[in-house]
Amino acid sequence: MPQPNKNKKILFLDRDGVINVEPEGYITDWSDFEFLPGALDTIKRATDEGYRIIIISNQSAIGRGMCSKEKIDEIMSNMVETVEAHGGKIEDIFYCPHTPEDMCKCRKPKPDLFFQAAEKYNIKLTNTWFVGDKLTDVAVAMRVGTKPILISGGKPVPDISVTEDDAAAVVNNLSEAFEYLLSMDRLRAVTDA
Repeated sequence: MPQPNKNKKILFLDRDGVINVEPEGYITDWSDFEFLPGALDTIKRATDEGYRIIIISNQSAIGRGMCSKEKIDEIMSNMVETVEAHGGKIEDIFYCPHTPEDMCKCRKPKPDLFFQAAEKYNIKLTNTWFVGDKLTDVAVAMRVGTKPILISGGKPVPDISVTEDDAAAVVNNLSEAFEYLLSMDRLRAVTDA
């Protein structure tokens, strides 16, 4: 098996609450999907900066019988097409269709979706970022070794660090998350040189 490429710039993103408005219930139709302000521009900028964007998302509407897998795939496809029309690129999407009661291995905060992506794209997870909007996103990021960024949307969050080294950055939106990770990656590039 080839060695993971540590020079790949990988940005994992959750979907709901990061790219689009967090729904009251579930997004079961494209008409329910609303991009958050600045999300399309930030994804374009990340693409322009050489980051490969991979979506990691729980989509339990399928397991709850509220929506078919085909419908979720259609929504995801429309999202990707809209991102591409704005100059961005989403490399791939990995999602869990199960409910919490299914006790699967892929529903965040379980790590299987990250492992699937790492295997498919030969990624070293410790050299990646994950932006999410829930504490379960931070938990899975810490579990797999990716660097977590939590979007709080301006809401207060509890102290989520275990040590100073694994503390998650807390920001208001995807644009702030990207500014943070970009500055940290540039700093790391200077110190590694």
